[in-house]
Amino acid sequence: MLSNRKIQTKCVEEVTINEEYYEVPQATADIINTAKQNGGRIFAVGTTVTRCLESAYSREHNCLKVSSGWTALYIHPGYQLKVVDCLLTNLHQPKTTHMVLTGQFAGVDLLYLFKKKELTPSTDLDSDLRLEDDEALALMDDFFTTFNVDRGNFSITTYYPPEPPLKHLLNPFRKNDIPQVPDFTIGMLIASARAGRWLYD
Repeated sequence: MLSNRKIQTKCVEEVTINEEYYEVPQATADIINTAKQNGGRIFAVGTTVTRCLESAYSREHNCLKVSSGWTALYIHPGYQLKVVDCLLTNLHQPKTTHMVLTGQFAGVDLLYLFKKKELTPSTDLDSDLRLEDDEALALMDDFFTTFNVDRGNFSITTYYPPEPPLKHLLNPFRKNDIPQVPDFTIGMLIASARAGRWLYD
C-alpha cells in the first residue's frame, strides 16, 4: 500500500499515514549495527527504507533489531532519527507525507510545504522569490525565447550587480559605495511580453 499521502491540514503532526510491511534480516541488522558502533553513517535509499529501519530500532538495546511487520511510523521535522543519518530519494510533490519526511533531513521550513507564494505584478524575482543570479538569467533566457521578446539592452548585472571588492570593509553610512539594485518584478515580464520587447534598462 502506498505510504505517500496528500496532506490536507496545516498541522503535520495530525496526519495519519498508511502502513507498510517491512523485514529486517539478521545480516542487515549486523551490518548496520557494526557501522554505527564504528562511527559510520547510515544512508537510506528511499522513504520506505527509512521508515523500515527506524521502525526496527530497539530503544531498549539501542540498536537495530531483527524484525518484521507493519509500520505506520510517520517521520516529520521534530522526529528524532535513531538509525538513519542521510536519505537518498526521488523528487516528491509538495504537501505530501514524503515531502515532510525529507524535511526532517533537509531542515525544510514547513511554510514552504503548506503556503504557496502568491505571484503578483509586484513580486520581486530577487527579494521575494530568492532567485540567484544564474537562476534568474536562465529564466530570462527562456522568457525571451518562449515569448519571442526582443531582449534589447537587457543585462542581468543590472539586477544582480557584482559585489564591490572588500564589501565587508565598506562604511555602512556611505550608501554611495553600495550599488542600488532596481526592482526586478513579474510585472516587468508581463509588460515586456505584451510589448514584444524588453522595456527596461
